[in-house]
Amino acid sequence: MTADLPMSLQLPGIDSALQAGPEGRPVIDTLAEFLLFLAIRHEALSPIEAQKLALWDLTTIAEFLALRLQSEGLLTPDQCESVLGHAEDYTH
Repeated sequence: MTADLPMSLQLPGIDSALQAGPEGRPVIDTLAEFLLFLAIRHEALSPIEAQKLALWDLTTIAEFLALRLQSEGLLTPDQCESVLGHAEDYTH
């Protein structure tokens, strides 16, 4: 999976974050944590925004961060869609 990612996204964790967990669902906490790390690392998220995220559920955090990172050019549209699809799978 990491072969088609930009260099900035070739970090340990993205493969496991997008892998299916129990009951075939993605491990949403790992995915949200990875996206948060990426957003902070690339300053795509302010410290105030990061604090506000703590009040949200993990699925919403993953969706928000995927869209933010795509708008910042850190995720391709396909990568963003993959994250959104995994987040949607988790909620069903």
